[in-house]
Amino acid sequence: EVLSAKASPDELAGFLGQHAERLEAVGDKPRAVRLWAQLATLAEQRLGDVERALEAHRRVVVLEPRLDALDALARLRMARSEPAEAVPWLTQRLDKTAAGPERTAVVLQLAEALLGASRSERATQVLARAVADEPGEPRTRDLLLKLYRDAQAWEPLAALLQVAAAHTDQRAQILAHLYEAAAIYRDRLGTLDRAIPVLEQLRRLVPDDRGVLQSLADALWAANRHADARVILEQLLAEFGRRRSSERAAVHTKLAALARAEGNRIEAL
Repeated sequence: EVLSAKASPDELAGFLGQHAERLEAVGDKPRAVRLWAQLATLAEQRLGDVERALEAHRRVVVLEPRLDALDALARLRMARSEPAEAVPWLTQRLDKTAAGPERTAVVLQLAEALLGASRSERATQVLARAVADEPGEPRTRDLLLKLYRDAQAWEPLAALLQVAAAHTDQRAQILAHLYEAAAIYRDRLGTLDRAIPVLEQLRRLVPDDRGVLQSLADALWAANRHADARVILEQLLAEFGRRRSSERAAVHTKLAALARAEGNRIEAL
């Protein structure tokens, strides 16, 4: 305390560094850690010497991987636009952080650093694991959705959209997720039969949406569930009534094709 009051910041920094080195040499890690931590704070806050602060925090972590030192190393690297250098510290921080809001914050920081370092594939892996652990956390889930869209990773995107719909309370968002997933199976993957669970959910939520019913009938047909497809098509036909329209004619055409597929030539006519 006397030295802190009388010495200049530079002199105090020199003293702390020298004594921390000596304490390390004799195996007194706890006291060495305290001195390195003091030096890191002094270097950053009073001297404005970021390099010295980084080195002092690094020495702390080598002796004892304290969370505050890991946080400081990542923060200082990101502040200097050095995301690649922040990644190792944030990775250690994540490994030492239990599930909960704090872990989510670290995941997002690590993802930001990885993306800044042009490591989008690794960022996606980190987020995917986080979402698997906590699918109800919207921040990691929404960022992962964005990365999948940007990468045109249709298969995992369709799956994640269904997870998002199951963990969202807002009806409009649920519908948006399900509609997007169904469109991916139909238009991007060409596997409309795999959209059946999604379309069935949409049918329950928006029973009057004829587009959903038509897509569900097509999907059931693609899955060789002809009887189920017929039920949907006949429901659509009943809703059209006797009113002539191109949509009604299209349903008739599908019913005839379905009859032919079932070997019912009379009905097909």
